[in-house]
Amino acid sequence: MRAAIKLAGIVGGLVAVPLVLYATTGNPLPSLPIDWGLVAESLTTGAIATGTWLKIVAVGGWLLWTWLVVAVVAEVAATVRGRMSPVRVAPIQWLASTIVALATQLASVSGPAVTTTGPPAVLAVAHDLPVSTADVPHSDAPTGTELVVASEGDSWAGFAASAVGDSDAAATIRRLNHGRDVGGHVVDGAEAFVEAGWRLLVPATDTNAMPSAETTGEPSDATEPDEALETSWTVRRGDHFWAIAKQTLEDAWGRTPTDGETVPYWRELIEHNRDRLVPPHDPNLIFPGQRFVLPPVPTSPDGATARPPRDEHPADREAPQSSADEPTTDASAEPNNGRPTSDREPERPSDASVDDTRDADLDEPAPTQPDDSEHPEIEVVRTAWGIPVALAGATAAAMLLAGGVLAAVRRRRRIALQQRPVQVRLPPLTPEQAAQMARLEAATPPDETLDELADLLASIPEHAAPTLAELDDDGTVRLIFAPGRQLPDPPAPWASAPRLDEAGQVVWVARLGGRGSRRSIGLPLLVTLGRDAQRTVLANGAAMRTLAVTADDPATLRRRLRAVALETATSRTAGPIEVAVVGDTTPAGIEQLQQVDDPVAVLEAAVAEAEQDLLTEDRLPRLIVCHDPSNVPALPDGLDLVAIVAAGTSPSAGQWCLHLDGQRTILHTPDGSQRAFESPDFDPDLIDDQFAALDVAELAPEVVRDRSADPAAVGPIEPGWCEIGLLGPMTVTCGGRPIETLAPIPRQVLAYLATHPGATSEQVENAVWAGRADTSGGQYRVRNALHRLRTELGAAPDGTPLVPRREPSSPMMHLPPAVTTDLDRAFAHLDAARRLDGDDRLAQLLAALDLVRGAPFVDMPVTWTADIEHQAISRLQDAAFEVAEALLEAGRYDDAEHAVQQGLRLCDPCEPLYVLWARIEHARRQLHRIPQLWTRLRQRYAEDTDDTFDTPVAPTADTQRAFAALLSRDTTSV
Repeated sequence: MRAAIKLAGIVGGLVAVPLVLYATTGNPLPSLPIDWGLVAESLTTGAIATGTWLKIVAVGGWLLWTWLVVAVVAEVAATVRGRMSPVRVAPIQWLASTIVALATQLASVSGPAVTTTGPPAVLAVAHDLPVSTADVPHSDAPTGTELVVASEGDSWAGFAASAVGDSDAAATIRRLNHGRDVGGHVVDGAEAFVEAGWRLLVPATDTNAMPSAETTGEPSDATEPDEALETSWTVRRGDHFWAIAKQTLEDAWGRTPTDGETVPYWRELIEHNRDRLVPPHDPNLIFPGQRFVLPPVPTSPDGATARPPRDEHPADREAPQSSADEPTTDASAEPNNGRPTSDREPERPSDASVDDTRDADLDEPAPTQPDDSEHPEIEVVRTAWGIPVALAGATAAAMLLAGGVLAAVRRRRRIALQQRPVQVRLPPLTPEQAAQMARLEAATPPDETLDELADLLASIPEHAAPTLAELDDDGTVRLIFAPGRQLPDPPAPWASAPRLDEAGQVVWVARLGGRGSRRSIGLPLLVTLGRDAQRTVLANGAAMRTLAVTADDPATLRRRLRAVALETATSRTAGPIEVAVVGDTTPAGIEQLQQVDDPVAVLEAAVAEAEQDLLTEDRLPRLIVCHDPSNVPALPDGLDLVAIVAAGTSPSAGQWCLHLDGQRTILHTPDGSQRAFESPDFDPDLIDDQFAALDVAELAPEVVRDRSADPAAVGPIEPGWCEIGLLGPMTVTCGGRPIETLAPIPRQVLAYLATHPGATSEQVENAVWAGRADTSGGQYRVRNALHRLRTELGAAPDGTPLVPRREPSSPMMHLPPAVTTDLDRAFAHLDAARRLDGDDRLAQLLAALDLVRGAPFVDMPVTWTADIEHQAISRLQDAAFEVAEALLEAGRYDDAEHAVQQGLRLCDPCEPLYVLWARIEHARRQLHRIPQLWTRLRQRYAEDTDDTFDTPVAPTADTQRAFAALLSRDTTSV
């Protein structure tokens, strides 16, 4: 009776709102026709009648009430059907669950009693599951009771109905929990509702308790006689009926059943448990904690004796732990398959999603979860700076150094690619260079993170000069000032912090992303010292003024000084800067690096700037790196924005000194204290070698191998069943149907396998995840990515999986012939053209160019693609040049221009193609187009200018002379 009164009160409250609105304001809509002149006059004068304001308020009330009713109805429908909440507003969810609970209570009182048979299904009364017994220690409950957790707010009667199947048990449940702490709240009897998260005692009956590991497999008192000897299976996360059926048959027969053998038992298993399914009784929608009865296993067709089906999961089996790079979820409230349907036959999972470990490497453990595209993508866990958490300390120490150096190398390679002559190729990376570039890429924070750090440092007052900066992995930034220094109060977003371990030091603390007014140019002369625990420590050269670097090994000392010069010259957190190197060479192509013989001249230029009273923003910070201890100048007193890092002989008292001791770096401070760091993992000589090899003047033409006698060397020309597009934004098409659901990591794994036939799991790991930098879940990452790919792509028409399983006898992975890439097909056309002449050759080259949609790997800027990208651009742009030149000679100017434009889609600018385009316009006698092309070429270079390297690249002298000659040539000579 009380439930009926409460339900009537809620419904009456909803109905009363429109009645009150209508009684007070009547119809709030304006009468027709509307006098727009009066409306305009009222708005102009501000003389709006009180009645009009009331009608406006009434309209808002009607709209709010309408939304409330629609939301409640939708929420009630979702609750009854056991679906996820479409509203996600706590008061609406509470109101809807209360309505459902009261209605359930009335139905249970007025309706006939229902005899429950077998273990009960989990009742989906709330938005997911109303109660959860997962992970609840049954020893906490007194004898005769069970401990359950309320997953949603509800009335006591509604909770009782969902927990024990009897709303009349509400009084008993309240009495059992009176005076108990149920999770931050002590029940005192005055509570009208159960709150989500409460751990409540309920009467233990054979029909309400979710079986535990100790009781599974034992028939309950309510089990029907024909089920008394049947064993059961308790659902865990990732289970589905097909996997349960297949695993049960495998355990009984001692071998893996075929699909044809599994189907009959799979269907029998579903029918056997129809009454145990959660509403809406969809076999595709089962939940962790549900208990299903396993029907008897048939005899194996090969005559093997059928063993009894195993009793669900062994009690002593350890639940798989979620890796650190996978978000945890409440297993009790998450369905295993989010594809709710009606009572249709459940979808049969593919073998790829059921089991991918049968033919896999025996030394690799099974994945923590089966393949399911709905599971979150397993990514590398990253710090607040965007670098892998488990990177080796020496690699993580190179965080800021990596960002600038990586950008410098990529820029240099791109310039070489843009200015290379036809038939000239860029040298590929050596294995050592590729490995270092992969480490740098993994250690590089995103550009937006570096921008946030630069903004944070620029909020420091101009004359505040910390000696050290510490960057914690959690995003905390600390500035450490020398003892006794007079400082203003820290401005926002900085705050003072005590330094307990070093008395007398002043420390300012802020968080990455903090915002404050721009007060200075930041700290442009930061130098990485190394890694200390969970932080990277940098020295502020401007505050230290002179930092001596010592080492027992001269080669080690030289490498560290070169690394300091490279890091500062390419810094992504500093503006324009000059690094003068004394006593060593510098790589060409970095404008900020200057080789000088006299460091005193650099100091004189800095002094001259300071004497002009220029604004700090207009002055050029300078770092002098001296490799010769005998040629270290003395810094004039009062000269700021200048620092010296020099080779030393031994640490001296009263000065800053960095001693290199193997993998450790020891900082000696002027007061005699020391700090030890792990040295950055970086070899500047490998970078210098790359810069030297990219000198366009030194690049040699490609030696073309004759393939005419090797027809097998030509790859597939026709697209396969699965076509992977790499010449532009990556696309995947299977049977003409685009696949658009691949997550970034599986996409990259697929691209790597498609471009590296015979790759091993270790090679994929090293390429995609930059080595085994993150051990949490790392052993499963490749396999999980393959699972997802296999599930998403499916099989070819002949039944061959598009992503086959790895064979135990070989660690190498090969995609089947049904998988092709537009890149391989373009190369096949180019290879075929080498054996042909005339129009046939031209047709093959045009077919290759027609496959170009944009720059290769344009949406995948990772290190492992560099050599493939450069090879593709070089070969296809050479083909575009050859085709356009042939078409120009044939007078087919439009086709020639199209070939040039296809070549520029790969990489723009490309100077030889621009010169050829100008020749085409000259042949057309469109001389006004030649200056436009020259302007466009220079504009493309300007658009490529990096913020750090702000000097635009100029076209080469040969290109300038070619354009000038075309402008001066008489068109009649063409």
